[in-house]
Amino acid sequence: MQGQGTSASPTLSRSSPGGARDLYSHSSSPPILAPIPQRNPYPSFSLNPSSPNPTSNSNLHLQPPNPATTTTSASLSSSSIAKPRRSQHRRIDEAIDTPLRRLVRYLSVDLGAPSWAIVVLSLGMVGLVKWLVGLGGYSGQGASPRFGDFEAQRFWMDLTINEPFSRWYTVGGVDDGDWWRLDYPPLTAYISWVFGKIGHYLLPQHFAGKTSRGAESAALKTYMRWTVLALESISWWPVVVVWCWSGWGVGTRSKRTRIVTVLSILLQPSLILIDNGHFQYNSFPLGMTLLSVYLFQQGNDLLGAVAFSASLLFKQMGLYWSPAVFGYLLGKCIWVGGDEGLTLFIKIGATTATTFLLAFAPFLRPFPQTLLILLERIFPLQRGIFEDKVANFWCASNVVLKWKNWFAAGSMAKLATLATLVGIAPTLGILLWTSYRLRCRPSSTAPTPPQSPSMLPPTAPLLPLALFTSSMAFFLFSFQVHEKSVLVPLLSVLMLLGEKGEGDGIIWDGIVGLLNVATFSMYPLLKRDDQTLQYIVWTLGWNYLVGYNPVKVVDLKMRWFGYAVYAFIVSHHLMEAFVPPSSRYPDIYPVTNVLLSFSIFSLAWLVASWKLLEMAVSMVGLGDLGSERPVSSSANVAKKDK
Repeated sequence: MQGQGTSASPTLSRSSPGGARDLYSHSSSPPILAPIPQRNPYPSFSLNPSSPNPTSNSNLHLQPPNPATTTTSASLSSSSIAKPRRSQHRRIDEAIDTPLRRLVRYLSVDLGAPSWAIVVLSLGMVGLVKWLVGLGGYSGQGASPRFGDFEAQRFWMDLTINEPFSRWYTVGGVDDGDWWRLDYPPLTAYISWVFGKIGHYLLPQHFAGKTSRGAESAALKTYMRWTVLALESISWWPVVVVWCWSGWGVGTRSKRTRIVTVLSILLQPSLILIDNGHFQYNSFPLGMTLLSVYLFQQGNDLLGAVAFSASLLFKQMGLYWSPAVFGYLLGKCIWVGGDEGLTLFIKIGATTATTFLLAFAPFLRPFPQTLLILLERIFPLQRGIFEDKVANFWCASNVVLKWKNWFAAGSMAKLATLATLVGIAPTLGILLWTSYRLRCRPSSTAPTPPQSPSMLPPTAPLLPLALFTSSMAFFLFSFQVHEKSVLVPLLSVLMLLGEKGEGDGIIWDGIVGLLNVATFSMYPLLKRDDQTLQYIVWTLGWNYLVGYNPVKVVDLKMRWFGYAVYAFIVSHHLMEAFVPPSSRYPDIYPVTNVLLSFSIFSLAWLVASWKLLEMAVSMVGLGDLGSERPVSSSANVAKKDK
């Protein structure tokens, strides 16, 4: 738009998306440049749009500098914005008072301990809590003849050290093809081999083939518990520390707040009760996925692809996250565009393919028989739509519809696959659509800086929420889901535990409430494992430590909703403890657990999907929804000049 009039007074001019304008048109006096309103590009992972992450300048291409301040715009972004945010966060941190915060404050202020020492002490506290939980029962304890997950993990260690590679998946076990067949991807087998070698050295009688089956000595239990702690201490704990310390996890919060966030994540009951109580190694895929997200945010897409591949190669439930990761990486390739975008796509694909090829290499001969058997083990379609009682769509609706009476296992697998594809389609579509629209949208009349593969794409803030919507869709609709699989979507929820004190508090209150319901959803499994005491004590203890009180929830609607949910949970536990189920409805308590948990998970998925769309629209803008907008003419001129 031109400045109007021909008088000697200064003209008012605003830059136009159509191209640069002659600043002295129709006037002998320099015009006054009106500021160009800029959209908030959500440069942080916070779901609160008022909480930008000033530590990243990755979105500066969305906010080109004013011609009058070209040399100082970057510094303004990092100083004029970051310092007020730090001051605001400091005031928030001082105002919040929780037991964990008081502990960290005491260590830091009263004792003068450095941050690194507090982190080390905090990790020791985490290890102690996990060990105490491990003193309870475990999956299959005393439950002959096949026992449970504890025996399965022990047997896989036994199998891998006593059989050659070619027989790990082709037979079920030493001298017997029907004993806890290895049904996890190769990385689980390799790690089992390492722990099996160590276990055979320390306790040879417990890793000696068929005679070791069902072993339950105190020494074996101690060793197996230590393997869980050892693996998570190198694959989960340090990644959480790096995530929180890098600034992505808790923005510009103080060091003490970051330590509190580390403790809040690592002490959350769900993962502790499953890995250190029930007995599994879920912390490894969670850690590798979180590491991949961190690497993506650092611009290390290839290393991030390797880390995420490690998650997939350890446990097939990593597929729950794959649509979000694929959508983010493909979207970045679209956003970069041109030859560089295509090159990045090829590099990521080649890196992922090479990682998988190396992992599967020992099982490729004889080809393809061994590989087909391995894939059949990893994806057991013959098992049925679900086992036990899990809080997903199929189990909840089975109360009325009785799916197994209508469809065979193969048909149910196809139906579940279709439902899952429908469930993940919005997440994938939003990521790709946003990347494309931001690629096409002009940002100013100034030449647009070239998008480099090393740059952080503007869709980066969408990734954690996309991981949740994608994985929750898998949990709700996919085939052969277990209660423990809810840990997958909880990873994204844990990323946001540093939100306490931000905005109106609704997000943080909702996060903690969802985590509590997720823990409740696994109670039938924990009860069978004799983990009831640990479940009650540590669920209440963690809520106390992080400062969550449903009575003090700020939002009135959420508070009353929480009252209803927690009243149901408490009454459910009391009824189950004192009123035995009738012979007509022997599963009444697991079923009511499923119905409540499924309702909350579905609501969380819908709300998160809407929030993801809302964030994407805020990046692109409502004005950009209707039609394609070409790259600005000034950018085209810049390209021609090159």
